[in-house]
Amino acid sequence: MTSSGFVVPAGGGRPVPGAGGSLLASAADTGGAFSLLLSHAPTGDRVPRHVHDTVDEAFYILDGQYRIRCGEQAWSAEAGDFVSLPAASRTATTSSMVPRASSSSPSPAGSRTSSTTSSMASTLQRSPTATA
Repeated sequence: MTSSGFVVPAGGGRPVPGAGGSLLASAADTGGAFSLLLSHAPTGDRVPRHVHDTVDEAFYILDGQYRIRCGEQAWSAEAGDFVSLPAASRTATTSSMVPRASSSSPSPAGSRTSSTTSSMASTLQRSPTATA
């Protein structure tokens, strides 16, 4: 656990290729209280149904739109929306709509190409109601 506060500069964090983003704070950094991930997802990207048994999951949508499922419920969430999903829920997300922003990345030929992405900050936090 970090014994004092810390700052992760813009563009910082540890890369998490499978999540399409950067880990800004790990459970080890926060004494197990939460972890925080900044994620950029191309339109149509899907996180399949899954369950976090003992942690709540939350998203703050920075850009674009997502389709979020929690159990039998489903919502569309867009930039500025906050989503909270309780522990032990079966959840899934899809970057479902063409977002308002684009990001550039180098192509193999060295030219720059644009691709649309949606961005979210997500956190996993210990659920006060979950049992270990």
